[in-house]
Amino acid sequence: TLCQKDPFAKTLLYSEVPSYYTWNASRKSFEGRKRGEPVEEQPGIFKETTIGRLYTVHPNQDECFFLRMLLVNVPGPTSFQQLKIVDGVTHATFRMLSFEFIGE
Repeated sequence: TLCQKDPFAKTLLYSEVPSYYTWNASRKSFEGRKRGEPVEEQPGIFKETTIGRLYTVHPNQDECFFLRMLLVNVPGPTSFQQLKIVDGVTHATFRMLSFEFIGE
């Protein structure tokens, strides 16, 4: 995944990725933008104003809904399994993790 290969990507939220990376459909991978505003202290990284897609998920689709909540709030996930681990504790579902994350 992008966050496994790129240290800068690990600092980004899911919604920020399109500003710095483009999707190469033939290679099925993200590539850094080649033009735009250079990012301070990040050589070779460029930012451009973009519009990305972030699909909506109905709350009735529990796991998908809570996964989406985590993706928009947790920077740099490297895998679904890694996303379920907080403070060394592996949560069984994204729903359980989300409730702990928001403190309910």
